[in-house]
Amino acid sequence: MGELHDWFRKNNPVVMHIRRPASGMDLHNYGQLVKLLRFKSCYAIGGWEIPGKGPPTMNLLIAPFVQGLIGLAFPTTGIPEIPKPRLSPLDPAAYIVGGNGSGGLNAAGGVGERMSRQWSGTLAWPGTDFTRDERKEVRAQVTATASKGDPLELTWPEVLSLAPAGPAVSMDDLDAWISKNNSVVMDIDPTPGTDEPSYRQLVKLLRDKNCYAVAGWEIPGNGKSTMNLLIAPFKQGLLGAAFPTTGIPEIPKPQLTQLDPAVRQTIFKLLSPQMRNLPEPQLSQAITQIFVGQQNRFRAIQGGSILT
Repeated sequence: MGELHDWFRKNNPVVMHIRRPASGMDLHNYGQLVKLLRFKSCYAIGGWEIPGKGPPTMNLLIAPFVQGLIGLAFPTTGIPEIPKPRLSPLDPAAYIVGGNGSGGLNAAGGVGERMSRQWSGTLAWPGTDFTRDERKEVRAQVTATASKGDPLELTWPEVLSLAPAGPAVSMDDLDAWISKNNSVVMDIDPTPGTDEPSYRQLVKLLRDKNCYAVAGWEIPGNGKSTMNLLIAPFKQGLLGAAFPTTGIPEIPKPQLTQLDPAVRQTIFKLLSPQMRNLPEPQLSQAITQIFVGQQNRFRAIQGGSILT
């Protein structure tokens, strides 16, 4: 990080935010370039002929940044020597944001503040409408912001395909699991101006099913895809527990709670005849899952503990 600070102080590049196209094939190609640089853990450089200075020189260094690209330009001199040792584009120190919105360095003269640790993209939940025998996918545009830890959001794909996991444990057990495994805690909110009902539908779906959603992607340098994000309904929205460098450890498992006999009997009466005939321990597990689900619905709305 010190070498990069020195490199910026010495060379003072022009910082360019390279915006993504609005739509169409250009947007697809832009996304492919971002993904290529991200997974190759490298920069791209471009050059042109500076008028009056002879042959073309390399004048622009491009790095993946948040969900797009950022450029470091030397329009009159060409790029000086690339900083050594070269930092991976996954290193947070490698990304710069102008403090005054003009694309320059911040007033301190060093590396500007990195953008807040956010990922913006799509959550895609596959589903089936059994009344019509057709797939009915829920797609929600969201922004996930880290409230604890570094999510390494540059490694995340633009679309996270979700899969169910669980059943959900109690909120107390989830708190303990997050603390034990030191996950990156993410607040997942609908992206302003998007289809918020789809987000609410996903929240309701997870709550009604009393389960989690998990998503995975390839960790650069690891060579294989792992499940890296667990999503749970919390309060009126969603909360994420991310493991961007290791993958999710064992999914939290519900503990068999010793229920008050009166509570157990009340839940038993609500079961279908088929479920009432389940053998042990399946019957106790089913009753406990229903009890935990009811608790979670209440606790998720009220909030509490480390997740607030």
